[in-house]
Amino acid sequence: MTVCVIGGGISGIMAALALSRRGTETVLIESGETLGGHMAEIADCISGLEPKLIEVEADPLIEVITGVTVEKIDGSRGNFTLTLSGGRTINASSIILATGYTPFDPSVWSRYHLEHPNVYTSLEFERVISLSSPTGGRLPDGIRRIGFIQCIGSRDPRANPLCSSVCCMYTANEIKTLKARNPDVEVYVFFMDIRVAGRDERTIDKLKREGVTYIRSRVPEVITDDGKLTVRYEDTGAGELKSLDLDAVVLAIGLLPSGSTRKLAELAGLELTEEGYIKVSDGVRTSVDGIYACGCVAAPVRISDAVVQAEAAASLASEDGSPPPEMPELIEPEGEPAIGLIIFTDNGTLGSYIDLEKVREAALAIDGVIQVKEVPSLSGLEAEIASLVKDGSNRIVVAGLSHRKHEEMVRDVVERAGLNRYLVEIANIREHAAWVHPPDEATRKSIDLIRMAIAKVREVSPLKVELLPVTRRALV
Repeated sequence: MTVCVIGGGISGIMAALALSRRGTETVLIESGETLGGHMAEIADCISGLEPKLIEVEADPLIEVITGVTVEKIDGSRGNFTLTLSGGRTINASSIILATGYTPFDPSVWSRYHLEHPNVYTSLEFERVISLSSPTGGRLPDGIRRIGFIQCIGSRDPRANPLCSSVCCMYTANEIKTLKARNPDVEVYVFFMDIRVAGRDERTIDKLKREGVTYIRSRVPEVITDDGKLTVRYEDTGAGELKSLDLDAVVLAIGLLPSGSTRKLAELAGLELTEEGYIKVSDGVRTSVDGIYACGCVAAPVRISDAVVQAEAAASLASEDGSPPPEMPELIEPEGEPAIGLIIFTDNGTLGSYIDLEKVREAALAIDGVIQVKEVPSLSGLEAEIASLVKDGSNRIVVAGLSHRKHEEMVRDVVERAGLNRYLVEIANIREHAAWVHPPDEATRKSIDLIRMAIAKVREVSPLKVELLPVTRRALV
C-alpha cells in the first residue's frame, strides 16, 4: 500500500526518502511547482538540500506530484482516499502532513518601514548574503552598520504569542555568513531574550567576542529620515529610551501555521492547537489514527528536529500498510572482478568538453572492464546499472556524477540491482575535469580519474550490514 506525504519541504522530502528505504511506495504532493520549501531560500542550506532532491528524483518508489492541492480526504487508517485538484484520486494506507510554515508578514505593521530598500526580512536577507546573489554575498555600497531585530511576529499577543524557536539561531547564522563576506560591517542585535542551548549558546558567545553587540530591548519603531534609518528602542536593562543610527535593518520574522494547515485539518477531521497548528501526541501522532505530522505543521522547529520527526512519522506510517517488498538477493562476486562503467553524459553536454569516445576506448583497454555504457539522464541510471549486473558485471564505476550529491543515491541503485552497495565507485569527471580544464586536458584527466576509480573498485570487498534487535530498556 502507498503512503501519501503532503508537503515538499525538507520534512516531506526526508519522510519520503525514509519510507522508500523501508520499501514503501510513496506519493509526495507539493502545491508549488518545485520541491524544497523555505529551506531552498536559505543561503547555507541549499548545498545540503540538493543531494536529497536528486535522491527523490531518482527513487523509483517515490512519485512526485507538484502544482496540486488536496481537495478531499476519506477513509481511515489502512485505507485512505485522497482527491487532488484536477480529479485524480490516491489510495493510501496512511498520510504524513508536512506542509511547513508561513513566514510572518511584517508589512502589516507600518512602524518597521518594509518599503525602505535597506529594510529586509530575514528570508530576503538570505538572498543578499548568498554567494549566488548578484554581489556574491557582499553588502550593497554604503551599508556599514546593520541591525537585526528579533521576535518580529513572535512572542507578541497581537500577532503570535508563541516563540518561533528558530529565530535566535538563524539570525546568528546569518551574522556569521555576513561577517565572513563583509568583515568590516558593524552588527547590532536587538532582542527580548535569547533561546539557544548547548553549542548554539557558544555560537552566540563567539559572535559577542568578535564584536557583535547584543542589546536587550524592546523596539517601538524604525524611523526613516531622508533615507536614513534609526532604530528607537527601550533599553530594558537601563530603563531608558535610546536611538541608534543604522544603514540597514533585518527583521527576524516568526513562523506561523501554513495557509493549508487549517484546510487539511478540516478535510481530515484533525484537532488544532489554539495557535492553529496540528495537535500531536508522542511527537508525530495526530488525533486521527493513521495520519501523522512532522516539521513546522505541528509547531515551529529547526531543520534538524524536522528531519528527526520526518523519520519518526515515516517509521509509524510504514507499519500501517502491507509488508515492504523484499530486496533482491545480493549477488556474491566470484572470480575475477568484472567491472561495468557507466558514463553520465548529462543529456549530451559532457561531450562538449570531453572526448567521450576516447574515454570509452581507454576504459575498455583497462584489465577487468567488460562493459561501458552511456546514460544521458538520471532517470535511465537504474535500468542501465541493472543491465550491467545482469550481463555479468560484479562491480560498477559511475563517471560524471558527484560524490557529494549522488553517492548515496548511486549506492541505493546498485543495491536494488542486486549488488552489495559498496561495490561501486564514482569518478567525478564533470566537476573535476570538464568544468575546470580545456577539452584535451579534461579528456586526459577524465581517463585518469576513471582509471583510479577502477583500480579502487577492483580491490574492494562487500561490506555486510547486520541488523540487531533493540533492547527496549533504558538507563537513566
